[in-house]
Formats: sequence, C-alpha cells, structure tokens
Amino acid sequence: MLPGIYFNTGAGIVRQKELAVITQNLSNAMTPGYKKERIAFSRYYLTVIERIKTDFSQGDITHTGNPFDVAICENERAFFVVRTPEGIFYTRRGDFSLSREKKLITRNGFFVQGQKGDIVIKGSQITITEDGRIIADGKTVDKIKIVELPLDKVERYGRTLFRLKGNIRPKESESFKIMQGYLELSNVRPVEEVARMISCLRNYEISQKSIQSQDEMTSKLINEVGSVRI
Repeated sequence: MLPGIYFNTGAGIVRQKELAVITQNLSNAMTPGYKKERIAFSRYYLTVIERIKTDFSQGDITHTGNPFDVAICENERAFFVVRTPEGIFYTRRGDFSLSREKKLITRNGFFVQGQKGDIVIKGSQITITEDGRIIADGKTVDKIKIVELPLDKVERYGRTLFRLKGNIRPKESESFKIMQGYLELSNVRPVEEVARMISCLRNYEISQKSIQSQDEMTSKLINEVGSVRI
C-alpha cells in the first residue's frame, strides 16, 4: 500500500470516530451535567494516533425552582458522590429526587452520598445551604458530600457518571458553592458542534478523494508504464 493511501485511510477512520463523538455531544446537549468530549489526533510517521478528552468546563446554570435540584458552582473539579450497584461514582448532574424510603437519589435511582452515607430526608420544608448542609423542617439532617477529583485521572462511565482510574481516593472539596433550585446544564454548544461536524465531514471527503486519486494513479502506472508500444 502506498504511504499516502495508508495515511489517508487512517485519517478517514479518525474522522469517523470524531463524527461519533460529535453526534454523542449533540444528542446530550440538553442533558444536565453532561460534559462534552473532544477527539484529538496526531501523526507519528504514517500512524494516526487519536485521543478522546473530556471537557470539564462548567455548563450554564439555570433556575428550576425544584428544591431537590442542586448545582455545584465555582469549582469545575468538584463532584457529587453517588452509590451504585457497581460501586462509587461521581457526577455533576444534580436533578435529584426522593425515593419511597425518603433517600436522595439521582435520575437513575442511585443514592446520593452525604457525610453519613445515603442521605435520608424527612420533612416538608427542605433547605440546602451553599456549603451543602441539608435542613429539613429546621433541623440539619446531613451534608452533601462533595469531592474534588484529579481530572487527568477521571474516566467516563455512561453519560454523566465518572470514576477514578486505579486506586486513587478523592479528597473532600473545600472550595465550592451549592445552589438549591438550580441545575448545571450540559456544556455542549450546539452551534459549535454543528460547525465541527461540517468540518469533519469535509475533511473525511478530502481523505476519500485523495485515496481515490492515488488508487487511480497506481492503476494507471501498473497498466501503462512499461507496456510495449508498437
């Protein structure tokens, strides 16, 4: 295979992966707490190397008025802690609710963790302070556990859940602000993603045309060069 064909084939494969990432971002543009992804690739001789990175920048904060909606502000490294059947995970998605057992849960039914473990809230007047304390009918029942993660050691698990690689243990965050009745939206900007999609498709088309051109050139060389002319 000609080097040019090899490289353009690799570039085309990367563009397909980039398109999949962009599509995933667009499909989660309205998902609270979703963090967009980016694919970067470089060339090492004739090998195309791609890396998918998560952008942890904070999304816009919107008011909902729901007392169980909470947003973390002023610290992009701060995360809620949730307990799942598969272990402990971390999220920025704060559209919580109460289970039948009066436990604070995520949209998927996972248990939000406080300083005492699963958070149990019994009462009619619920207040969540800026430092995460939960007050029910005038009494503090628990405090939402907020941890600070080393973002270079974080990997995605599903749409809005994350976990730490290896045996790293996160530290509790001391720098954050909780806003009750608000949600952090996805940090996806649809207009930007559409522009990236158009650019990706154009680059993919260029790679395909280059492969076709080199293939035609190779075919012409094989069929014509060195042929005996009478």
